[in-house]
Amino acid sequence: MKKLGRKTLFKKYLGVFMSIVLMSFLVLGIMLYVFVSNYKISEKKELLIKNANNIAATISDSGLEVETANKSINNSGEISYALKNEELLLGILNTVSQNLDSDIFITDSSGKILLFSNTDSVIDTQKVIPEQILSAVENGQYVGINHLGEIYSYNCYSVGIPIKANNKAGEKVVIGSVFIASDAAQMDSLGFEILKLFVFSALISLLIALLIIWLLSYNMAKPLKQMSEAAKSFSQGDFSKRVFVKSNDEIGSLAIAFNEMAESLEFSEKTRKNFIANVSHELKTPMTTIAGFIDGILDGTIKEEKQTYYLNIVSSEIKRLSRLVQSMLNLSRIDSGKVSIKKTKFDLLALTLNVLSTFEKTIKEKNVEIKVLPGSDNVLVEADKDMLYQVVFNLVENATKFVNKHGFIEISLYNAKNQTIFSIKNSGDGISKEDIGLIFDRFYKTDKSRSLDKTGIGLGLYIVKKILQLHKGNIAATSIDGNSCVFEFFIPDDFGSK
Repeated sequence: MKKLGRKTLFKKYLGVFMSIVLMSFLVLGIMLYVFVSNYKISEKKELLIKNANNIAATISDSGLEVETANKSINNSGEISYALKNEELLLGILNTVSQNLDSDIFITDSSGKILLFSNTDSVIDTQKVIPEQILSAVENGQYVGINHLGEIYSYNCYSVGIPIKANNKAGEKVVIGSVFIASDAAQMDSLGFEILKLFVFSALISLLIALLIIWLLSYNMAKPLKQMSEAAKSFSQGDFSKRVFVKSNDEIGSLAIAFNEMAESLEFSEKTRKNFIANVSHELKTPMTTIAGFIDGILDGTIKEEKQTYYLNIVSSEIKRLSRLVQSMLNLSRIDSGKVSIKKTKFDLLALTLNVLSTFEKTIKEKNVEIKVLPGSDNVLVEADKDMLYQVVFNLVENATKFVNKHGFIEISLYNAKNQTIFSIKNSGDGISKEDIGLIFDRFYKTDKSRSLDKTGIGLGLYIVKKILQLHKGNIAATSIDGNSCVFEFFIPDDFGSK
């Protein structure tokens, strides 16, 4: 099967724009030609009619005499009409003919040519004007484009005006005609000259338009081409491509959105890789420990008196795995939106004291002072109690891990306007500026050496933030390096209202 050539967007833009421009020039040229031709014909018509009327009036007023003559204009009656001052009249006809660049001739009522202006036109003066043309003249005037019977061998634009004289009864009767004829080709010449000038100008304009349209189409298609190439790179796992557009139009907005999408995909891919690496590490470390100690017990490498000690380590590692799996299950439920909030009203201080009691052993070992600031009594909050328990538990656990010996943990709870605020501060090394913005990311651990946090998996603070966001709240952390660290969260009172 023959593969069809791909037509680029640039070629489509260029083709459409050029088609529009060409069509516009064509329509404009036709309209201009028709307008100029009609104007020229109308102007010529008025000029010919005006001069024909003047000549007819001149002949009617002073160019006729009543006599019996050989050169008769009207032979139908007893009185015949003859041209008077024929030489003078011929001079007038020649002058007007030269000014109008037209032929002028006078006929009798039967259409026979009596007098013809001295021009270069070749006509058959023996021919007569057709009756239908004479009838039109008798009715007032004649205007037409034809051979004027068989007088001309080519089309002429001609007008005919009747010559009138008084009959025996003193009535005005048509006794002849004045015809003025111009070559139709000459009348069209102006239109063609203007059309040629227009075509020449249009070609120059077309070339300029072609250049402008080419640049415009290229600039419009270029970012889209870049996006296409970047999308292909994305499909191959390379999210580093970006589209550089300086315009502030829709293409520029699309490029900005595309770059934001690329950054989001790059971040998501990095997060996915880190997630897989972290999960693999968190699973591999305890499983390696468990496998090693179990194998040592089974093959007798570990003596019987030491087996209980190492079984306790195995038990601790299994519990760590269990916490990891449970945290990941909770995380999966939260991220998938399958968690439903069950609102109840409870005392947040009582819940906090309950959590503190579970860390009593660690607190005593480090000789930590627990401070509950005044104003924290009876802090009622309406939220999901189990979820908020996990939030407080994770924050207290974090504080007890990183508080220094003989240090303090300071807790403050209070109801502010339309929200409940919880703050926990612990003395210690604090969090560095490099880590403070990353501590709520999945699997991020500030204690890279695990000297203080031997059991953490880096999901606690991420889950805390997600739970608070489900309650339409948020959490923030501040730290003084080498001194203390503070975590503060809030929950609006009406987070569940619609």
